[in-house]
Amino acid sequence: MLTRAASIVVRFAPQLSSHGREAVTMKDDWEQKYRAALMERNPALQQLRVEDAYQAVIRRMNETDDNGDEQHKLERAIDMLSLLRNRI
Repeated sequence: MLTRAASIVVRFAPQLSSHGREAVTMKDDWEQKYRAALMERNPALQQLRVEDAYQAVIRRMNETDDNGDEQHKLERAIDMLSLLRNRI
């Protein structure tokens, strides 16, 4: 059973791509770390995963000049990770 905070995060989390991958790209890296942070149930591990995902999202934001769909996903991910940071 999901906690109330977890259900809020999962419900409002951005849609993540699930395309096939031969190698992990920086785009995929932030998505994987973000997904791991959302799904972690152990509070101590979740704090580590949230920080790791937050840094990966910030790195990706600095690497891309995309103002489209990916940028929107990155901004939503930062919002959700910030919410989780404040609840841990």
